[in-house]
Amino acid sequence: MASHEQSPLLQVVRVAPPRQRYSHSTIRRFCTIALFSTLVALVVLFFLPLELLRGSHEHHGRLSDYFPWTSPYPHEVWPQSQGLTYKDLQEVLLTTPKEEKAREWSHYYTAGPHLAGKNLSQAIWTKERWQEFGVQQSSIVTYDIYVNYPLGHRLALLEKSGKSKEALAERDVVEEASKTDYKVKYECSMEEDVLKEDGTSGLGNRIPTFHGYSASGNVTAQYVYVNFGTYEDFEDLIKANVSLTGKIAFAKYGRIFRGLKVKRAQELGMVGVVLYTDPQEDGNVTEANGYKTYPDGPARNPSSVQRGSTQFLSIAPGDPTTPGYPSRPGAPRQDPHHSIPSIPSVPISYLDALPILKSLNGYGLNAADFNKYWQGGGLGYKGVDYNIGPSPPELVLNLVNEQEYVTTPMWNVIGIINGTLPDEVVVLGNHRDAWIAGGAGDPNSGSAAMNEVVRSFGVALSKGWKPLRTIVLASWDGEEYGLLGSTEWVEEYIPWLSKAAIAYVNVDVGTSGPSFGSSASPLLNKALYEATSLVQSPNQTVKGQTVRDVWNGHVATMGSGSDFTAFQDFAGIPSVNLGFGPTRESAVYQYHSNYDSFDWMDTYGDKDWHYHIAITKLWALLAANLVESPVVQFNATDYADGLERYLKSVEDKARKSSSVEMQDVSFSALEKAIAELRSVAVDFDARAAVLASSIGDNMPWWGWWKKVNLYYEVRRVNDKYKYFERQFLYQTGLDGRSWFKHVVFAPGIWTGYAGATFPGLVESLDAGNQTNIEPEMIESFNVPKPEVAKWAGITSAVFALSQCLTGIAWGRASDRFGRKPIILTSMFCTMLASLCFGFSPNLWLAIASRSFAGASNGNVGIMRTTVAELVPQKELQSKAFSVMPLIWTIGSIFGPAFGGALASPAKTHPKLFGNNAFLKKYPYALPNMVTGVFFLFGLTIGWLFLVESLETRKHRRDWGRTVGKFLVRTVKGIFKKKRRRPEWIKEYDDEQGSSLLKHRHSSSASTVKENKREDRHYTPPQPPPGYREVFSRQSNINLVVYTFLALHSMACDQLLPIFMHNPPQNHGSTNIDVHLPFKFAGGFGLDSERIGLLFTIYGIAGMLIQFLAFPPLARHYGVLRCLKWCSLTFPLIYITLPFTALLPTPLTQQLGVLVVMLFKCWCSIFAFPCTTILLTNSAVSLRVLGTLNGVATSVSAVGRAAGPAIGGGTFSWGVKRGYVILPWWTIAFLSALGAIPVFWLVEMDGFGGGEASDSEDEDEIEDDDAGPGRGLPAPHDEAATTATDVLVGDDLLPESQVVATEESAGLAVEDGPPLPRARVSKTEREDGGDRLAPR
Repeated sequence: MASHEQSPLLQVVRVAPPRQRYSHSTIRRFCTIALFSTLVALVVLFFLPLELLRGSHEHHGRLSDYFPWTSPYPHEVWPQSQGLTYKDLQEVLLTTPKEEKAREWSHYYTAGPHLAGKNLSQAIWTKERWQEFGVQQSSIVTYDIYVNYPLGHRLALLEKSGKSKEALAERDVVEEASKTDYKVKYECSMEEDVLKEDGTSGLGNRIPTFHGYSASGNVTAQYVYVNFGTYEDFEDLIKANVSLTGKIAFAKYGRIFRGLKVKRAQELGMVGVVLYTDPQEDGNVTEANGYKTYPDGPARNPSSVQRGSTQFLSIAPGDPTTPGYPSRPGAPRQDPHHSIPSIPSVPISYLDALPILKSLNGYGLNAADFNKYWQGGGLGYKGVDYNIGPSPPELVLNLVNEQEYVTTPMWNVIGIINGTLPDEVVVLGNHRDAWIAGGAGDPNSGSAAMNEVVRSFGVALSKGWKPLRTIVLASWDGEEYGLLGSTEWVEEYIPWLSKAAIAYVNVDVGTSGPSFGSSASPLLNKALYEATSLVQSPNQTVKGQTVRDVWNGHVATMGSGSDFTAFQDFAGIPSVNLGFGPTRESAVYQYHSNYDSFDWMDTYGDKDWHYHIAITKLWALLAANLVESPVVQFNATDYADGLERYLKSVEDKARKSSSVEMQDVSFSALEKAIAELRSVAVDFDARAAVLASSIGDNMPWWGWWKKVNLYYEVRRVNDKYKYFERQFLYQTGLDGRSWFKHVVFAPGIWTGYAGATFPGLVESLDAGNQTNIEPEMIESFNVPKPEVAKWAGITSAVFALSQCLTGIAWGRASDRFGRKPIILTSMFCTMLASLCFGFSPNLWLAIASRSFAGASNGNVGIMRTTVAELVPQKELQSKAFSVMPLIWTIGSIFGPAFGGALASPAKTHPKLFGNNAFLKKYPYALPNMVTGVFFLFGLTIGWLFLVESLETRKHRRDWGRTVGKFLVRTVKGIFKKKRRRPEWIKEYDDEQGSSLLKHRHSSSASTVKENKREDRHYTPPQPPPGYREVFSRQSNINLVVYTFLALHSMACDQLLPIFMHNPPQNHGSTNIDVHLPFKFAGGFGLDSERIGLLFTIYGIAGMLIQFLAFPPLARHYGVLRCLKWCSLTFPLIYITLPFTALLPTPLTQQLGVLVVMLFKCWCSIFAFPCTTILLTNSAVSLRVLGTLNGVATSVSAVGRAAGPAIGGGTFSWGVKRGYVILPWWTIAFLSALGAIPVFWLVEMDGFGGGEASDSEDEDEIEDDDAGPGRGLPAPHDEAATTATDVLVGDDLLPESQVVATEESAGLAVEDGPPLPRARVSKTEREDGGDRLAPR
């Protein structure tokens, strides 16, 4: 029946027979299991391999790359070459280049002038040829660059005669005579001979002889022969007292870059420079040896002139008005004179130099009077004696140099052959511009070879080849002036190059002789040797010899002077420079003269053009190796071996230094780092070799994911190789030449062409700079160099350990014998320890002295105890406890500077102490002796005026203070007549004092005075307090807080300078060792001077905070609340601090870290005195306070020793693994851990004001021996009470709620914790206060 409102729970349920079950249930069950199992198998099949992979996602591609139907490889046939096999590609590159083609290209480039900024037609022609060869993606990139072009010049030898000579002989000054009195003795032609055998030597538009970036000027002066004009040559002249100021330097080309000759002359006050090429530089092929001169023979033509740039190449290449950024239109321009001369210079031939040099014969010293580097001049057979001069006043040079400076376009031709890996690029480059119409050797032998390389790659492209890596081809403009085109291009594309560039292969002078040579980053040595082994040598002595067979295998270090400089030294891209050059027996290469011509090349340089083809094949095969090898053909072990050799040369230089300090410099840390690098490099190269051999292995189809894993493993290895060189970049740059970023390779600061290895070290040695050298005193004990750091650490640790062991003993002694005698004893012991340390003749006595000093330094805790007892009022504690840290901060700023200035005075101040045998024997005695004088002064002041604050000892007679008061009264009596107080004032004070004493004392003033005087003569000896009294619960918590505070604060202070000095790191996406925000290892790369500046600001800020901010804020908010806020802030500071290294610019980094340092300074300045105050007030009695502070000194010493050890260890471990945040976050964790017990602290009441008042009143009694208010502050005192308020303990209580002290209640309390205080009602107080009521 149906449900309704009367039967709502009734429901009709229809009953039916069950439904028939599925007849094939077994099949359905089987299908279900099979399908589910298949699904599980697919999951395992596709996703399990991903779990077996190592590394990060970015090194393993996308998830879909591991599906069997996808291909993550750069092309289908990887690891084989695409389109052509590698062997077929090598065959194309070996057979395509032809001598006739190279000759054709050379003839075009050398047919007319192509000075930088004046060769647009050649740039267009080069681009069109490359496009014809198959490199369709070729274009011209333009930069607007500041350069000079010649307008006019003159060099004349002028001579006086007759009366003028006599006048000059008297005055000896050229400028005092009129230039019209001179006559021309010799006028230099300043031009090369026109030769009918040399077609371009007589072109009407040939380029005059001049210097790039030389200054305009017209100077007339005496001249001095300065040999090669090297830095050492000028030093030799200075030592020989040769006058240089106001003179013209006459120098030979050679040995160093010409611009640095001009730079040094300019620095020494010379007014001009003349340069000529001496046959001395031509080897054996000279006219003096019977060879005919060009064009009749291979010797140098006497009229040939070497042009060239006088830019200060070792300071900064590129456009001098845009250092570090590209010279695009609209770019801001700077004063160029930081890297170009301000005095004029001209080049001349040795034909023009002869009369000038001969005119010096007989004047001044002779080159033979100097060292071997002055010998060997090649014009002796022409009558030149090589006298130095100066020329006499009647014989002068008139040097005129007129230059036009303009900003003009320059054109780089850039061609691109896209590879299948867009983020791996190999760059090939040669420059196109020349100083002359010719330039068959420099640079167009390289230009001809480059065209053949491009043509060979074009043939390979036409056969279907597509390179694995992208190839960039560059024909640079402006190289001759100062590497202009390449430098500006690198400066513009540095972000892309830093991410993608594998290597740069440069050919400048492809051939000028038969001898192969190269300079390279050691990473490329392996690839270079392999390439030279594949090319037949043109000068075989045995049939079938390769270039490698006839080459000595020496790879020079990278210097400068060609277009690899910006790649290697600025961008950190491994580079190599190749070329064939002359020998001492081959035809003289007429460098940068009109005779570096097509005709010279066709006749003497490479008459069969075989060397042009050899360099073409070498260049192409080396590039192909770098482009096509699946694993980049680098070798990190060679780099580590190179670093060992480079460091050995630096060590040899240090040992040969004339400075004893430089001879003793230790490189042990660097040796250790290089050894560690070599160990890692060997393993990495072995891993790369295994990968390279595994690539060719056939893998079964079911192991497809292994091949994918192998491919990404190769990518990881290649990334490591690619970024390896970049790790040696120091973004701040070398000192004095910040454009150069590489710490291993740079041009020598006074060589230019030649490479300097470890340039920062070499320049520091040359300058006598001992920054970052080990503690000198430890070194003076003849400790082996590798052990210096260890023993310096031990010496410092011994101090902290000894302080820890003796801190409690000093505290307990002060509780028994008094504060003052223990403080003075400790100071005296510290003075003795300091003197012993200064006079230590060996390491063991120095360590013992430091241990003695640490053991004596327990007086720190006693001083805190004394402060607490002298100033028990809580409202005054913040100011009192801020004084000691303030003085400590001042000492930490001036102390090191003071000690450093006085250490080794015989060396640092030879004029004052150089002849003092005592100070030579004990070089570190003087600062410690002066320190001893300060100690004696402090001991004297303490004995005379320091008040004993220990309750059981302070009433005894103190003979020191008695003498002190006598001296004070005596001095006052001398300078000021003593004034007597009027009798009526004394009577008034007696009346007021009596009325006050009625409320607080049952005894009269005279009774109090008698009792106190009795106390002076007898105080029963008190046993030392037990440890149960010392270690109350609150004291224990305070000690834990104090230990953690010392630990993390000292760890931070020790790590900060290390972190600041740690080299910066490239944080961009190009650095595979960086994974922001957490994985990075760089610091700021600051030098010690900048770090010192930041810490000086830090110290000054600390003093201001300590003196101005801490006392009022601590009084207002309470020390416990201040400590809590500081404890919570410390972890945030440490977590934030390492991220300041990620700020974008050095300035923002330094500002950022300074702000964090100031926060840390604020918290430290507040936390330490707050902890000290809380610890002091937690003591249950004054008699245990000395012991308690001794324990605090010991535990803080443990924290100060453990903190730096933890910080230093985690810093080294973290930086090695790329996590510079590790030490800072470890310190943050420790500070957070130390913050927990802060919230268990309770701010105790302390010891109140009565005792302090008594002590002060006692002084009044002793000093004045009068005055009725002897138990309380007098009414006129600063701490006086009013009619309604009385100061008791820590609080100002209203008159109706006055606390009675134990003394006012008539209780004689000698020791033990304070008794419970009682409240006295107003009525009771007026009646005498005999009844006590509980508070």
